[in-house]
Amino acid sequence: MQELNIPPEKLFGTSDDVKIFIKGIETKVINMSDEHGDFLAILATDPALSDICGDIVLGKAIYEIDYMKYQGHIAVIKAYYH
Repeated sequence: MQELNIPPEKLFGTSDDVKIFIKGIETKVINMSDEHGDFLAILATDPALSDICGDIVLGKAIYEIDYMKYQGHIAVIKAYYH
């Protein structure tokens, strides 16, 4: 699990983020990538957002979930897609 060195609000406070509803929950999403692959970074506003493996989000099929923490708390959901 990766640790963020900036508050998640700064990560999502750009013109690159998209405000969407996932499972009826409003959140923000950014396209990102790391050594593991491409993922949607989802602001973790609700634990139910973690239950999206197999779902389609912004036209992308989610196959794996990981997390980024900030100050010891889950702040961002990494939703890897194909």
